Amino acid sequence: PLFGEDGRCQDSRSSLFDLPSAAGPSAIASGHDLNAPEPFRNSLYLVLGGDRPKLVRIARTGEEIEPVARDFLGGWDGPDGRWGRPQTVRVGPDGNIYLTDVLTHSIYQVKLLSEDH
Repeated sequence: PLFGEDGRCQDSRSSLFDLPSAAGPSAIASGHDLNAPEPFRNSLYLVLGGDRPKLVRIARTGEEIEPVARDFLGGWDGPDGRWGRPQTVRVGPDGNIYLTDVLTHSIYQVKLLSEDH
């Protein structure tokens, strides 16, 4: 829709889920090709920056997206300050998650072993 159109809000859709304040998303990846249990494959992975950088998981059921972003991986901010800043997330051809860190110039490999680990 164009701004200023009559009825524009009638065709708008509210947000699917809320993000924490000051958490700027920088990347999103589908878990479709993960070598992991089904709940992890049926999820989206979103890198959040801001005061507490982390990777969150957003579960999907069919075409529906859960309205909650669950913490999946964090810890880049510690008592001595921030030691990393995740920026990009991808699922590699080996079925693992790869996460880039622009502060340490690193690439982390995340291998899911089970639903509990």
